[in-house]
Amino acid sequence: MQDVLQKHNQEDKLSNIDSSVFKYLINFLRPFYDATLFFEGDKYSTIHGVYMWYVKLQRTMSTCTTDSPLSMFLKRRGAMALQERFEIMSLHKVALFLNPKFKNMSALGNPEREEVIALIRCLLQILKMPACVQRNDHTYAPQLQKSHDNLALTMSSMSGRTFPVPEMMNMKRTDIKL
Repeated sequence: MQDVLQKHNQEDKLSNIDSSVFKYLINFLRPFYDATLFFEGDKYSTIHGVYMWYVKLQRTMSTCTTDSPLSMFLKRRGAMALQERFEIMSLHKVALFLNPKFKNMSALGNPEREEVIALIRCLLQILKMPACVQRNDHTYAPQLQKSHDNLALTMSSMSGRTFPVPEMMNMKRTDIKL
């Protein structure tokens, strides 16, 4: 940064800034810069990276007891911004799972990886449902609700948590393309 400011004859702009704080800010913002570069791509799809980058940025924002007050403040604010600005949907997790470059999902931790796998299992259960249950009309509403309850029960028993399934229950077998 010093070099850039010297090149433009503006090195006096940093004279009152502590260099260690400045270096910390640069390192703190680096993952956001990397994510921005990834999502700026227009020659490749980026939907598979939404959940992956969300998890990476969440990890970056996790605080520990050895953090300085400045670090804790920035991480808490960053975590709040992630919560407010990211809307992670099932589609993002499925896209990550289906991308061959990330087939082992090593960028994710075990809990996130298990969550994606449980979601995929859920979607496969939907594909196995008889076509009459998948129809989205009132005649089959009781069967659809029963299937939804069974599916939520299956998902919670597989992973110990319940997942948002309603968006998937409105899908028809022809809507899901593998």
